[in-house]
Amino acid sequence: MFPPLRKFEEILNKDKFKEIKILKIIIYPIKSFKGIIVDKCVIDGFGFQYDRMYMLGVWDEKLQKYKSITQRECPKLCLCKVEFDGDFFFKISWEDGNESFKLPTVMDENFLKNNCSSHGEFPAHLWGVNFTTFVLDKFEIPDSFIKFINFQSSKKINFLYSQKGKFVKTNVPKSLTLNKDFKQLSTRFQEYFPSLIMNEADIRDLECRINQDDDNDSSSFQVSYENFRPNLVVTGEDPYQIDTWSTINITPINKKWLIISKCPRCTIPNINCKTGITDKLNRISRKLAQYRRIDPGQKNFFFLGVHGIQLDVNYELKVGYRINIEERHINYYKPLE
Repeated sequence: MFPPLRKFEEILNKDKFKEIKILKIIIYPIKSFKGIIVDKCVIDGFGFQYDRMYMLGVWDEKLQKYKSITQRECPKLCLCKVEFDGDFFFKISWEDGNESFKLPTVMDENFLKNNCSSHGEFPAHLWGVNFTTFVLDKFEIPDSFIKFINFQSSKKINFLYSQKGKFVKTNVPKSLTLNKDFKQLSTRFQEYFPSLIMNEADIRDLECRINQDDDNDSSSFQVSYENFRPNLVVTGEDPYQIDTWSTINITPINKKWLIISKCPRCTIPNINCKTGITDKLNRISRKLAQYRRIDPGQKNFFFLGVHGIQLDVNYELKVGYRINIEERHINYYKPLE
């Protein structure tokens, strides 16, 4: 639960003595595929460079839009490895790694021309938010990959690439001032916001709570940041105090971010990231549902982690950078616009 407002000043005074640092930076070039751990990452107009550039999708006849294919439909996507192959390509491999294909790290007109039947964009939606996307329907996805992820549909699955992305509006202050080179807050195939930040202490506490249960054999149940797919994992903050972050300053680069929403959790974290098999007991979701229904306006949702927005672009974040808490307040979850 949130601390009483009168205690925020006391917490902020303690913040001065904390050593909150970036422990891990992870990017996910393809939505729902395995992430890439990096030591540093450029922050651009969509958030973390290369993050969620691509997504698997199928055409929905009823909606007349493309919809996502994620771990919800194909849990084994979490086993599909993405890595840099030089500066210009991502290499995607699966199973024993003997088979692979590549996608560009920087999209160009020639690749779109050679891999799209139509030169225009198609409607798509993600969590009810509409935007447009290029459909790489001429890009040949190996049958062995389709078989590996166990895609159960007669529909053709395609890679999608969104050039413009979707505007981020929910919870964004109307008086928000961005850098002069950064005119509109947008994301590609992120759920909605440009970043997800998690506290290592929260993950360890959740794991401990699950293993303390007496009604199941959970003595060695492991919880990883991989279950939650964050961009940043931080260390040095007290358990669940990240819930009240509002304005943070990242040093030594002196870059401010706003924390504008808590992250609601679905059932995907129950997928074992080493096997691609969903935990039949849904232990992560069940435990979070017991103690993380913390939003007064959304009592049916349970939350872990927070979403942040960058106020500037074209700089690098590095592992080890310090995070200073400049302001705290209670964030209320709102439906996406």
